[in-house]
Amino acid sequence: MIYNEQLAETPLALCDLPAALTERQRRGQEPLPGVLPLSTRLKATFATDIRALPAPTRRLLLLAALEADASLTTVRTAAQGHADVDDLASAQQADVLQVDTVTGRMVFRHPLMRSAIVQTSSPDERRSAHQALAAALAGNPEHRVWHLAEAATGPDEEVARALVEVATSTWRRCNPSTAGARGSDEAAFSTRRRVHRGGRARARR
Repeated sequence: MIYNEQLAETPLALCDLPAALTERQRRGQEPLPGVLPLSTRLKATFATDIRALPAPTRRLLLLAALEADASLTTVRTAAQGHADVDDLASAQQADVLQVDTVTGRMVFRHPLMRSAIVQTSSPDERRSAHQALAAALAGNPEHRVWHLAEAATGPDEEVARALVEVATSTWRRCNPSTAGARGSDEAAFSTRRRVHRGGRARARR
């Protein structure tokens, strides 16, 4: 059943997705957004089952959609008592996703299901989910600081510093030479500017 639905949904996605991207994104001159924008048709196709689910289930799905590497443990921790993994049963029955309770792996029916889940949530719900994920991922600096940046509603010096530190650490691990260190400083500065611009943009939404 799942595979048949995927085959039916894929041609529609191939037709509609390019129109939702900018020309530079289609040409590969700019990176694709973290969450692909969905057309009205795609949103209707993927979001129908989501809207019918209980609120606690939708909260868990949003947490899983915003953290690509989320495990059941991460989602349970981030839910902070507002929902429990048992609430995912209705999502499984609706074929929105499947959960392997042994490995803790969560697999969505279709890659665009993540986009539909995110786009059917409110900005406040997304910020709250990002904050919860940042708290749950305290032991993963890269993922934690990314979620903090996404939760920011305006320029945030503390988050900007954390992003700079993570960017610098990552670059130096990959480029231990002096040239690499210089590159990390430039990357960190660029990251800091993006945080400020992104925060201002989110504050206007």
